[in-house]
Amino acid sequence: RAGREIRYRAYLNANSENLTLGKVPWGNKSKRVVRPGLELSYADVFLDGRAGVALSLLTSHQFNEQHRSRLNWDFREFARTVPDPIPILRRYNILDGPKFTDRNALGARFDVRLSEQTTLSAGGQFNTYAGRYRNQNVEWDTKSDERADASGGTFTVSGDFVQSPIGGGIIHFWGQWRDKSGETFHGDLSLRHFGTQLEFKTGAFFSRSTNRYENLRHGFFDYLKMNRPLPGQITLSDFSVGKEDVRDTVQVTVTDEAGSPLPHLGVPDLTGFRLREVGYGNENDNTDTFLGAHGDLTSHLLMAGLPVSVSSGFRFQRQRRDCTDVGRRLEYVGSTDDYDPNDFWLQEYFGEETGWSTIPPVAFPDFAKVADFFGQNPELF
Repeated sequence: RAGREIRYRAYLNANSENLTLGKVPWGNKSKRVVRPGLELSYADVFLDGRAGVALSLLTSHQFNEQHRSRLNWDFREFARTVPDPIPILRRYNILDGPKFTDRNALGARFDVRLSEQTTLSAGGQFNTYAGRYRNQNVEWDTKSDERADASGGTFTVSGDFVQSPIGGGIIHFWGQWRDKSGETFHGDLSLRHFGTQLEFKTGAFFSRSTNRYENLRHGFFDYLKMNRPLPGQITLSDFSVGKEDVRDTVQVTVTDEAGSPLPHLGVPDLTGFRLREVGYGNENDNTDTFLGAHGDLTSHLLMAGLPVSVSSGFRFQRQRRDCTDVGRRLEYVGSTDDYDPNDFWLQEYFGEETGWSTIPPVAFPDFAKVADFFGQNPELF
């Protein structure tokens, strides 16, 4: 091909769940969720068509809401009075996991025709990646695997209804905040010759990729677990087996000892929640290095008037991985009197939609505030 070519494409990435040009809460910060992207390429030939170059640039910035739910079923017979045991929904879990992904790539390739039959090529690409997400789970547990509470109360169960004993339900919170980033470089060199009697292709490559998990270094824990035992009851209903879109129709009701509904399904703030575990169990740094070379030789001969091709070649590849694991899970061993759980409340995020029509906004903890608490009181972990 002769001549110069320039191509470009500019665009915006938007998510229908947060379709705004302004900033929205994300963890303990606010960020814009409508984000730009760009693709740019340049190609040209030189030296009377004997040399060519191709350059490319790609940058992409994307936001995803990541709303998921999980239903935990129990297939056991819960009471002898149930004549035909059926699956019962024991726990209902929702996840709110807003995620930002940033990718950038820069590539270059050069080709030089040394002769009509021989070409030398060299190329490389450098990529960067950053994925940052704030996964937060809330689970309403009826504890329906336990037959009775301390006072002898029992759970209530039917085909699409289960209710914990008074004082028998519990709300769990756990989640992962993670900042992951990395770079990849790949370079290669090749020489090709296509003759009437001799063909050969030889080349070498080098590749190196690095991943980093930067949670505690960025001031927050990777993992956090809290729970709140309820003096009242948890009721899960409208979950008939086989019902279409059952995940979006499950009704959760949380009441106090007197049977009055609690606001925001028992999670209007973090009152009553107990700190259980913290950790940075997946904070690993690793580097992968690849090195390789290859060569292929083909001779075209005539033997007794018949064309014969003889080929030979070699392959070499080496891989090395360096991985540093500094993971740790820590159990909280202090007293509940040593902290006010609302000091950990992520108030900036309160009010955000959960993604499910039957679940109102709930409170979440701030992993950075818990990390600060750990830094001031390491003896409690």
